[in-house]
Amino acid sequence: MMRKEKIKEKIENEKKIEEVLKFCDKIVIDKNEKYFIYFDENNEFQYNLIGLIASLISSKYKIPVLIFKKKENQLLCEGRCTTGFNLVESFEYCKEYLLQFGGHFKAAGFVAELDKIDKIVEKFKSFVDFKKDEILKYKKIDVDIVLENIQELGNCIYLFPDFIPFGIGNPEPKILVKSCLLSELSGLSKINLPENNEISLTKKYDFLLSFSNKNMLNIVDYRINV
Repeated sequence: MMRKEKIKEKIENEKKIEEVLKFCDKIVIDKNEKYFIYFDENNEFQYNLIGLIASLISSKYKIPVLIFKKKENQLLCEGRCTTGFNLVESFEYCKEYLLQFGGHFKAAGFVAELDKIDKIVEKFKSFVDFKKDEILKYKKIDVDIVLENIQELGNCIYLFPDFIPFGIGNPEPKILVKSCLLSELSGLSKINLPENNEISLTKKYDFLLSFSNKNMLNIVDYRINV
């Protein structure tokens, strides 16, 4: 009986992790953003998963991330960040609105009264502004593959099954494709464009791409090819 319960628990946990990964895949953050805050108002995830969500998004975009949840009249938060930011310092800066906080510089959390959420967000944004130069300094994305032409990208897409499954310990590969038109990319796959992009249809770019499935390329960043 115990074995059946453990198997059932394992399957349920795997489903929850899969939901988290799907949620994180849907998050698209502009390349100029210096932080990300999400309030799980609809109780999409259990509290013990929001730290994982924050960690995955922070690792992908190299920015501080706060995930909020409501519990009765309290606001619960899990934060994650990468090099160049200190969450404990940021929560110290916001402490007049917090009931308690703790953790270390890359992973920390707090509890606050729910009606303080706007003041906390405003104060946190102010702290981020103080640290924006450090955030931008370390906001870099490791490239796994550099391709000299669009034909080589077609080969990567063909080999896509060899990369999966993606998840913790096996992130989506980042591919730099040099000197190609947006129309050349869209000829290979559907394209997920960054918000507020200024990509010209007639200019060639060096595109930094990721893909979570072979039918969708995500443009992470781009530079005009000179």
